[in-house]
Amino acid sequence: MDLARTTIAIIGLGYVGLPLAVEFGKKRRVIGFDVRQTRVEELRAGHDGTREVEAAELKAASGLTFSCSTDDLKQCGVFIVAVPTPIDRANRPDLTLLEKASATVDVFDPWADRDEARAEYGVEALPTEPVQGIYDAIIVAVGHREFMAHGAEKIRAFGEPGAVLFDVKGMFDKSQSDGRL
Repeated sequence: MDLARTTIAIIGLGYVGLPLAVEFGKKRRVIGFDVRQTRVEELRAGHDGTREVEAAELKAASGLTFSCSTDDLKQCGVFIVAVPTPIDRANRPDLTLLEKASATVDVFDPWADRDEARAEYGVEALPTEPVQGIYDAIIVAVGHREFMAHGAEKIRAFGEPGAVLFDVKGMFDKSQSDGRL
């Protein structure tokens, strides 16, 4: 992956995310993402109602676009999460929004040594084939014959409808995946 040309996603356009997106957007392609459609619409119109960023700064960020559609995030290779983590009266952070904006990663490799995966990479390899229909994204990073035999359609079935299939090894035809290296 060429990081210099990779599109960055800034998730959350509040007092941290918006200024960050604007500064990156002055130098490179950035998608500023927020779940609040009204927030995205005001920023597209060149106005920041929170007054974190002036209209001239928004305009100067020529590489920055705004979206509330997760489909637009498919073109991003780097994700920066800047969502609120308010604290309660006991100074405990509420991590609800952070949890909603993050991902759980499962690793399935029929040839992997599970102890080695844990020790070397800090991941738990699944002992059996994953459950179908539960993933937002599937990344095929190892070109095993088993994966090729499954085919892109069966691999994609591990994801929810609309899940992203990224084929790192180029095992499948380009038309069968959403991205490749």
